Amino acid sequence: MERYRNLRHTRAVLATFGKYKGGSSGGSEQGRKSTFRKERFVMTFPLTGGIQLMPGGPANLYVDSVSDPNGPPSNVLDVDRGFTVKGRVQLPNSFNGTGQVCIYADELGGKIDQSLSPCATINVTADPKEPALKEYTWSIDFPGNVLPDPSPGSQLYHLAAIFTFDGQLSDIAGFVDMGLYLIN
Repeated sequence: MERYRNLRHTRAVLATFGKYKGGSSGGSEQGRKSTFRKERFVMTFPLTGGIQLMPGGPANLYVDSVSDPNGPPSNVLDVDRGFTVKGRVQLPNSFNGTGQVCIYADELGGKIDQSLSPCATINVTADPKEPALKEYTWSIDFPGNVLPDPSPGSQLYHLAAIFTFDGQLSDIAGFVDMGLYLIN
């Protein structure tokens, strides 16, 4: 009986995440055929978001990777070991000032909703050449204590990367929805 409850629980969890398609006909657990999808949850990088410019023009924020010392999958992070987020920003080469990329975390079903520290600072320098986009890379290493332990029953976080240029006074900003992560 315990085995049957565990199997039902496993199927319910997998169905929640879209990995279990269901079973074929049959009156008992023994007679049912289970079909599991072969694909895995893989974040497709880079993730991209547009940056609003005044006056308008092309500019982009990219999140190229999210990783932790435990390795794949990239959407499961060990909060005790820390993690790294890497990306880049493309801006017109006429810009001069300071950009900042911060990662925000919102715990689903929990109390955590905050900017994670540290943020990446980007020194943007103007280039007098023909107008073009200039690319700046950034990387943020979060220590193992960046988030407190998850609330009871919640380990699912929604992450987003936010870019601002010269603070919020310039109206030049953008974001990338990084998706959902299991952080334990």
